Amino acid sequence: VSILRWMTLFKKIKLFFKPTPLPKIIGECLRRGKCCQNIILVDKYDKPIKTKWAFKKLVEQIPLYHIFEPHHKDSIFGYYYFKCSKLGNDNLCTIHDNRPTICAKYPEPEMIRDGGELLPGCGYHAVPKIEFSEILDKELK
Repeated sequence: VSILRWMTLFKKIKLFFKPTPLPKIIGECLRRGKCCQNIILVDKYDKPIKTKWAFKKLVEQIPLYHIFEPHHKDSIFGYYYFKCSKLGNDNLCTIHDNRPTICAKYPEPEMIRDGGELLPGCGYHAVPKIEFSEILDKELK
């Protein structure tokens, strides 16, 4: 098999596994506290926490996660929604300077790309980094 044929095959495989582009996050926090009351935590394999035992194991791995409390379970998928015990009555974080990384990075583009959603009314919006017309123009060339 020639080098050219291998290169062609590699390009086709690369196109098949082409990663989805990350969106751009715009806006600002409106300090309503909704994101602190509807958290989906995941384990080290990026699987949502579905049992209290799995949550206990997660807290053993990341001790700061003890601040999260399960408050209800998704009726369809079975994972827990958590709320943060450090959210003040004014909807501000009482440990803002020492908050967990998950909080400091919210909302991260990877979350949106991987199927997560921003909560309605939070103040943030996800938009494509590249406009659809730019993608179309590129593909038609």
